[in-house]
Amino acid sequence: MKKFLALFVIVFILLLSSSTRAENKLSLRQKEEQEAEVRHKWVGVQFDVGLPEGVTAGAILSPHFYWLKVSGSVTNNYLAWGGRVGATIDPIKFAVGPSFTTEVGTTNRFDMSTLVGTKLPETSYNYVNLLIGLEIGSPNRVRFFVRAGMTYLWAQAHDYNSSVGNSNLQISDPRARIWLAPTFKLGFTVMVF
Repeated sequence: MKKFLALFVIVFILLLSSSTRAENKLSLRQKEEQEAEVRHKWVGVQFDVGLPEGVTAGAILSPHFYWLKVSGSVTNNYLAWGGRVGATIDPIKFAVGPSFTTEVGTTNRFDMSTLVGTKLPETSYNYVNLLIGLEIGSPNRVRFFVRAGMTYLWAQAHDYNSSVGNSNLQISDPRARIWLAPTFKLGFTVMVF
């Protein structure tokens, strides 16, 4: 009986020690997974649709801080291609939080004659967006957003005299500077690396 009891104690100790080692391995694996999940991702992509830039696709850099994202995007407003750079401050690391975005963009020359059917001069514009938004999702993975605010837009017509068709009348190319409000955008970001 003493041999059986001694054997039982030895087996119990071996099982207990192997169980403890397995738990330690499991907890190390869980810690590694949690660290990988928490590890800050620097590079991502962004897609959105809004006014005045139209449809956009671009890259995001989030250097050192999860709450700051700097972006560069290609834009298309159906009539012309353009580009946009911006910065978003997303200060709350929760599933839902506010954001503040500033963007500067430009759109290449485009011909509006295709829309209205009469000869119009080519036009181009530059803009600055000032937006507040609501971000939904993980700041380090996928985050959907809705943003609204104001846009300062300055536009210029090109080759105005040739489009008017009157050679006696010489008018410089018209320019306009206006505030647009409200402007909006709807989109998402995916942090990749």
